[in-house]
Amino acid sequence: MSYDNQPDTVSAKAEWGKLDGLRQAMLNRLERLAQLTIPSVMTTTFYNTDTDQLTNGFTSLGGQGATHLVNKLMLAMFAPSRPFMRLEFDDAAKAKLIDQLGVAEEDLTTALVQGERRAIQELEQAGQRQQLFELMLHLVCVGNCLLDLSGDDLNIVGIRDYVVRRNAKGKIACIMIRECYTLDELEPEAAAEYKARYPGCKWDTKVELFTWVKLVRGDYRSTVWVDDLKLSDGFNGKYSPASLPWRPLTWRLPARQHYGVGRAEEYANDLAEHESLSHALSDGSALATTFKWLANPSGITRPEDVTRAANGAVVPGAQNDISLLFASIGNQLSTVLSIRQDVAQRLGRGFLMNSAVTRDAERVTAEEIRIQAMELESSLGGTYSRLALDAQQPLALWLLRKAKIKLAGTQVKPVIITGLDALSRNADRERMMIFLQDVTTLDSIQPNTRLRLREGNIIADMAAGAGVDRVRYIASDEEVAAAQEQIRQQQVNEQASQAAIAVSAEDAIQE
Repeated sequence: MSYDNQPDTVSAKAEWGKLDGLRQAMLNRLERLAQLTIPSVMTTTFYNTDTDQLTNGFTSLGGQGATHLVNKLMLAMFAPSRPFMRLEFDDAAKAKLIDQLGVAEEDLTTALVQGERRAIQELEQAGQRQQLFELMLHLVCVGNCLLDLSGDDLNIVGIRDYVVRRNAKGKIACIMIRECYTLDELEPEAAAEYKARYPGCKWDTKVELFTWVKLVRGDYRSTVWVDDLKLSDGFNGKYSPASLPWRPLTWRLPARQHYGVGRAEEYANDLAEHESLSHALSDGSALATTFKWLANPSGITRPEDVTRAANGAVVPGAQNDISLLFASIGNQLSTVLSIRQDVAQRLGRGFLMNSAVTRDAERVTAEEIRIQAMELESSLGGTYSRLALDAQQPLALWLLRKAKIKLAGTQVKPVIITGLDALSRNADRERMMIFLQDVTTLDSIQPNTRLRLREGNIIADMAAGAGVDRVRYIASDEEVAAAQEQIRQQQVNEQASQAAIAVSAEDAIQE
């Protein structure tokens, strides 16, 4: 699918009406999923913040599960104490740069780490973590959300306010974003063009601003419209696929589909069943707590004597004239409760609520993060790794631009740490520590036995097993010989110095 041949006479508002009309059944379904999880993610069309109340109905298990899963994703993908990316050279470019600048490799590594920290500081200082949380919440509940990196601040757009079309391979062919403003809220240049076209409009006139992005001959071109008016070319943009600032993200994108499927939709039947059973259990519990007294109209016991009598008082009458009437539904409620517990267990496994929860602490150990990421990777079937890459790659480039770190014309590129490696930014350090622990075991071997071992080969195999760069951390035979010679020379110098001091002291005593 491409928009190379679309006529320019088609307005953005008309195209929006067509594309939005094709997905109304889907929007109705997503509304229901939001009501079963987090209603604020996608409210109903007629929702009024002043009068309407957002509620989960008869159970909040869906909302609890969605929040729990999002918290785990946020900790694994955007851990506060660890950058989610690293800046790297390829080996050839690194060796060339070290030779040209005459710097040590560790100095180059330190400079790259400082660049990473500056970029991550932009995320923390701008207070954008809450936006990332909302992004993940949209993906879990309704499966779709648009990440907008076109401005100075990170912004997310809900499914109601954008449409997307994809080709057969899943590549984005068209994005259209709708924003509702009054005329005085637009940029001055855009408002001036609109007033020139419609001179009778007032500043409080409500308008719709459309950003229309189309794939044209391999590049993305954007135009901006206010209602039916296309703004001047100064508002247009052209982007390569890698630099496109609008990213329509999905939780899981089925083949040949324009929109994704969320985690809540994968468990929609269980969520609806748990809601229905909770409703039945609530009504049954209310009925079970209600009771009445049944009086025989022809009996000799007067009901007013019974109701007015104090506890322990003697009331004239016959025993069978007054009887207690209540709903005997205990067995039925037990059955409903048992079924609801089975459904809740399935939902708990689906939203990772039945496993160990990461501690709520300022510092969480790398081992806890590793276990959590392994759980995410195995339970979500690879969705975690793909989602981490789709969301983090454009975010990393955006943060680097905000930190004024220019990568154009250099061999430096941001590498996103995804999958199991994303559990900890200290993965390289941990591998090095494992390697050092293995090497220190050689010290426990008896000297006579060590004489029979080729320690150089053993250490090289240990490095390979731990995934450590052998050339970087293991000295060559020449470097070892030079270091030993330096140590021997230092020992000779120290002995000579001690001998000279002893002679001087002896001469001073004789004098």
